[in-house]
Amino acid sequence: MQVIEHADWQEYLRAARRGSADAQVFVGCAYVEGAVDSLNNWVVRRNRSTGGRWLQKVAESGDVWGQLAFSMFLSDIDSVDNDFPAAISWAKKAVAQGLPQAAHNLACIYRDMRKPSSAFRYFKRAVEMGSDDDLLDCALCYLTGYGVAQNFVLAAECLERVRACNSERVTRATHESALYWSAVINLLELAGSKRSVTNARQLLERANVDDDHAQANELLCLIGKTPQAAQKKKPARQAGRAGGTS
Repeated sequence: MQVIEHADWQEYLRAARRGSADAQVFVGCAYVEGAVDSLNNWVVRRNRSTGGRWLQKVAESGDVWGQLAFSMFLSDIDSVDNDFPAAISWAKKAVAQGLPQAAHNLACIYRDMRKPSSAFRYFKRAVEMGSDDDLLDCALCYLTGYGVAQNFVLAAECLERVRACNSERVTRATHESALYWSAVINLLELAGSKRSVTNARQLLERANVDDDHAQANELLCLIGKTPQAAQKKKPARQAGRAGGTS
């Protein structure tokens, strides 16, 4: 759900009615998802029909982001009005205009349709178009043999490429997941290299640096955390208890 103030919403509406493609995408998505203000009061109540009409309008104008947004609207698996063939068609139009996010969306559509080889092909296409985030998806496909021949070495190589990316190239969540799966490959000796619990522990602690990666934390509990990682939250808890007894 989006957060927007009433005055800003009215400005977006005016811009959309004047023909601004960016505003039309925003308005369409706001109707699809709903929007509230900073006090959590409704600004735009959900209306998929209205949102869909705005998104179709901007997609038909040729705007690449509108085509992607309309494709995502049509491929919502939780909606009774989804239309995968039309979603694929609009996503391919956006891919033809060079949008890697559209290739990722196509991969997700094919995954939802239980077409693994097509899903992998478009995850790979997204990478070729410049999306390093999709290297993680390719790595998991290689790791599990989803849509492609299982290849642990290629999985490890994809994960290494993700780990080498800076924050401008991949999201934090993608980077942390790459660290986690690299540790798993190391622990299970899947890529031919010798297992190193020390290296795996370092990877897992980097993945769980903010204590927000449940899977990494579970593995760390099994193989043992370094003293610094095990103790990092203890002072805050002790301070809380001291404050409560004063």
